[in-house]
Amino acid sequence: GIFTASSDGSIYGIRSEGKGLLRDEEFVVAQFPEITTVDLALCDTNQNQLYDQLIAICTSGTIIGYRLSDRDDDGLLDTVFTRVIDENLTSAPVVSHPYVYLGTESGKIYRLNYSGSAEPVINHNAPVAAMTILPDDNIVITDLIEGKPGFAATVIDINSDGSRETITYPAYDQIHVAGEIIELENDMIAAPSFGDVDMDGYYEIVVTTATSVLAYNFNGALVSNFPLRPVLQANETITGAALITDISGDLQPDVLITSSQGQIFGYEISGNIIQGYPFTAGGDVAVTPVAYDIDSDDQLEFFIVNDTGMIYGWQTDSGFEPDELWWYQSKYQPTGNHFVEKQLTAEGLNVSGLMPEKRAYVYPNPNLDNYTNIRYYLSESANVGIKIFDLAGDLVASFAGPGNGKVDNEIIWDLDNVSSGVYLCRIEANSIGENSVRIIKVMVIK
Repeated sequence: GIFTASSDGSIYGIRSEGKGLLRDEEFVVAQFPEITTVDLALCDTNQNQLYDQLIAICTSGTIIGYRLSDRDDDGLLDTVFTRVIDENLTSAPVVSHPYVYLGTESGKIYRLNYSGSAEPVINHNAPVAAMTILPDDNIVITDLIEGKPGFAATVIDINSDGSRETITYPAYDQIHVAGEIIELENDMIAAPSFGDVDMDGYYEIVVTTATSVLAYNFNGALVSNFPLRPVLQANETITGAALITDISGDLQPDVLITSSQGQIFGYEISGNIIQGYPFTAGGDVAVTPVAYDIDSDDQLEFFIVNDTGMIYGWQTDSGFEPDELWWYQSKYQPTGNHFVEKQLTAEGLNVSGLMPEKRAYVYPNPNLDNYTNIRYYLSESANVGIKIFDLAGDLVASFAGPGNGKVDNEIIWDLDNVSSGVYLCRIEANSIGENSVRIIKVMVIK
């Protein structure tokens, strides 16, 4: 079923055919005892791959566990426990079997078992905005700081080297990856999604801003065919995180996004809009949609809540593959834990040569701002040197470029002190057994 909550503490449960979870015409499955917004998470208490317990919390410290059944036939979920912690809760619940973790304003992190017994396990020195739970109860904590995103860290093998990295978000326009900072031109409006959107064996970081969707490799290079820029109306913005899944049924990842005015956009990895998109959700949308095979028909469905309280669901043409890793919702999965277990194997592209000619270019060319991007794909790791010459053959700039193998690499050429004109960009890559040189003509307009 689908679970959502309203600002008055009502919790709704809906079955796949659009009927109430417990009774066909009744959608409220629980009433939280306080008139407040609640955060939800799901637990698989017996590890049978089926969620069987719902956790609901509010900021005042009340925590309720509901069994996903109605044994007393009162039309409401059975309550397993009610626990009140004498602290303000500042993070959403995070489930990592066999516990539920909660962060507080005082910096304490509480650990609950599925029967509601709670104990503080960490005394942190700052209010907790979010957590990511690693194996053996290791916890990555995001501090609650005014003006900072407060997004949970994502722990994922981003560069396919066999070990996981911790991705953090120090500002709305920054992503911290493996010791480097990816600087964004515009602020993120939601926590990034992750997925192999170009099918190269690496996870990419998919970011939504108010007007575009961008995808970055682990080294900060923009993925080909991005950014995606949906056609928006005046005062209309993108809302929430991007869903990454196969919508069209072609066994390739697609990107699904929504707008504040209720438009639903679907894009193929080629950057093309999927046939039949965009369409409308019948009202304004402020939250990320959710995708899953809710009716166990081996087909993927996705669901959206609009500002009128209506929940819409659509059947896709895609088969549901539980072993595939898709980013189905803003919190990655119903447990709220951003620890990604599945690791990918980088395969690289079917290309010949160290630096394929068609994968080396400069964009935008000519430039639109006071910089341009030099981009190239390497079939294996290499040392890269970049030199810029004017048409008279004089050296204008010289610098090293990133040399990551089996992935696109990118570096910015700063044009602050460069005059208008035509230049030659010479990229030379040297690996253990191969040398490759590409020369690209670049126009600079001031």
